[in-house]
Amino acid sequence: MVLKRMIGLLQRSGQVNDWGLPSGMLGIAIVVLFMVPVQAATWHVPSECPTIHAGLDSASSGDTVLVAPGIYPVTADRETWNRVPAGVCLTSESGPEATIVEICGDTYECIYVVSGAEGVRVSGFTMRMGSGPRCRIPENCGVSCCQSTDLIVENCIMEDLDRGIYVIGRSSEWWWPLFRDNIIRRCKYGILCEEVYDPGRPYFLRNTVTQSTYAGAMVWNSSPMFDSNEFSGGYYGMYFEGWCGGGCRLNSICSNTQHGVVIYPDPELAAPGFNGGLDPNYANDFSGNGGYAIYNGFEHPTTGIFAEFNYWGSRCPNFSELFHGPVTYEPWVDSTHTEILNHDDCPDATEPTTWGAIKAMFGDD
Repeated sequence: MVLKRMIGLLQRSGQVNDWGLPSGMLGIAIVVLFMVPVQAATWHVPSECPTIHAGLDSASSGDTVLVAPGIYPVTADRETWNRVPAGVCLTSESGPEATIVEICGDTYECIYVVSGAEGVRVSGFTMRMGSGPRCRIPENCGVSCCQSTDLIVENCIMEDLDRGIYVIGRSSEWWWPLFRDNIIRRCKYGILCEEVYDPGRPYFLRNTVTQSTYAGAMVWNSSPMFDSNEFSGGYYGMYFEGWCGGGCRLNSICSNTQHGVVIYPDPELAAPGFNGGLDPNYANDFSGNGGYAIYNGFEHPTTGIFAEFNYWGSRCPNFSELFHGPVTYEPWVDSTHTEILNHDDCPDATEPTTWGAIKAMFGDD
C-alpha cells in the first residue's frame, strides 16, 4: 500500500508514468520485456485438453501436445478435426499401439499438417479407418501435408485407409519433409506423392509398407527419395507416372502380386533412378514379384530406366522375364550386395534391343 501511495504521488507530480516507472525508462522496460524468452508449453490430452483438437487449438509454435493412451475419433464434428499448426510437436505418451486416431465421418484426414507449416513433428500414433458403414470415405488418409517444410512424421502406424501418407506441393530447398520408421498396411496407396519436385522433395526412410491394395508408393509428377523402405505383399510395389525423378536405394521391393515397379515417364527420361550412384552398396532387392521386376510403360527406343546394381533374385535372369520395355541393368548382385556380374558372365542374360541407342545418347560407344 505504501508503494502504491508513493507511485500515485509521483504520477500526479509528473515524475513517473502510468506504469509506475520514471518516464524516460518506459521504452527500455518494454524492450526488456520482449527480450525475455517465452517458455514452451506442454498441453496434456485429455487431462488438460479434452481432445487432440483442443490441445492443438491451444498450442503455439514451440509447444508440445502430449496425448495419453486411448482412441480419439475424428468425425464430421469440426471439434474433432486435428490440424497441426507451425512449430508444434504432436506426440503420444505410450506409442502407436496404445494411442489411436480413428476416422469416421465427413472428413478426410486423421492428422492434417496445416498448409505451408514449418517445424511440425508428429510421432507415435496409429491412424485407421473406423468400422462403421459411414466410415468408408473415399480418399481418406492418415497424415496429409501440403508444402510442408522441416516436417518429421515418425513411429506411426497407418492402416486400412485409402492413403497412408499423402504429400503434395513443394517445400523448402533445405529442409525436406522426412517420413521415417512408419508402418503402413492394408491401404490402397501406402504413400501418395503429387506435384512434389526437387528442391523440396520428400524423403522416405525405413518405412514398412505392406499389403497395399494398389501400390505401396504412388508417385505422380514428383521426385521423392526412397531410402531403405520395404514395399511388399501388395498389388504393385511402386508406381510412377508423369514427370518423375528422385531416387531409390536399399529398398526391398519384393513379393508383390504384380510388378515390383511400374513406370510411365513423361517426357522421355523423366523417371526415377534406382540406386542412381551406380554403387552396389546401395542395391535394391527386387526378388519374388509376380510380374516384372520393372515395367517401363514408355517404350520409345531412346528411353531407358536406369537400374544397375540391384539384387534380382536370380544369378543370371533373362531380360525378357525381368523387364518390360528398355531398362539398363547388371544381371546380378547377391543379397549382401558384394558380387557384381557383367552380361558376359551370364550367357542367358540379354541386353535390351535399345542398348546401343541408350549408350549413344551419352556418347558411350
